[in-house]
Amino acid sequence: MELTREFLNADCDTYWVIRIVGRVVDMIKTNIFKNYKTQKKIVWDIGVEQDTKNNCYETLDMQQNEELRELSWKFALEMVVAELKKIFVDSSVFYQNKEIFDIHDKMTIHRLIIVDWELKE
Repeated sequence: MELTREFLNADCDTYWVIRIVGRVVDMIKTNIFKNYKTQKKIVWDIGVEQDTKNNCYETLDMQQNEELRELSWKFALEMVVAELKKIFVDSSVFYQNKEIFDIHDKMTIHRLIIVDWELKE
């Protein structure tokens, strides 16, 4: 895992970022290896996956204000994508934040990691 000066000097939760990156990369890698013959793309919602949701979300939510939480998420998602690109070298790997509003206008952010290994002609 590469750690930039920007990351090390940011006021985000560096321990949390490093911990979640390892977990998410391992979970996505395992899921792809199980399903690569039947799927050509995976969209992994970090907030829905139970282990990440229970352990990582709660830890981060308790420790920081909203701005620092978002900065921690930004670094974590960028590092997950960088690590996955090292493994799935010719696949399309990126992250996306989707804001979804419910009927009461309460917003939920879905933090998605997308890995697409379909051969396109």
